[in-house]
Amino acid sequence: MDRVNPVHGWFTFINSNYSEGLTMARLSYRTWFINCKPLKNESRDWQLELEKGNTIHTFTISNKLKLIDVEYFAYKKIDGYVDEEIKS
Repeated sequence: MDRVNPVHGWFTFINSNYSEGLTMARLSYRTWFINCKPLKNESRDWQLELEKGNTIHTFTISNKLKLIDVEYFAYKKIDGYVDEEIKS
């Protein structure tokens, strides 16, 4: 699958709202929701959540990753989950 174009403005929204501890963004891809929010740890990592119905997969993401790489990671994981759904 080709790389999906990033959502413009997401990074700015995340940076401007980091200190408030808000849920940063809620995107959807292939009927899955993508949430990303800051963790309150010393390294200031992010929690990435992939959600569909009652299923939620969470990942701790380093704050050193570029946003496009986090998005690409989420898209690839969702593609794998959708492929599993199709097979079952």
